[in-house]
Amino acid sequence: MEIILPTTTAPRPSLWLQVQAKVATLLHVPVAQVAADKTFKQLGLDSLDLVELQLDLESELQLDLIEGSLRDVDVMQLTLAALVEHLDADCARAAKRNT
Repeated sequence: MEIILPTTTAPRPSLWLQVQAKVATLLHVPVAQVAADKTFKQLGLDSLDLVELQLDLESELQLDLIEGSLRDVDVMQLTLAALVEHLDADCARAAKRNT
């Protein structure tokens, strides 16, 4: 299965590195073992891990994600794309408030 990311993810390689590092920490594996084309289940994350990952990302990125949203977007690449979309929407709302 080939997954094509939206172009908005291109300038945010550090976001992928953050997510990858968080998943590696949860799994107690080297970062290199966390592949973007794997599902959370294939990587070995269970539902409690996903809750912890979501809370960590919300805190670190200052986001409010819908409960269970990481569980609903199972493939790592799609999760990254959803996070970028959410960040972009937050930035757009903040910019609109400041004008």
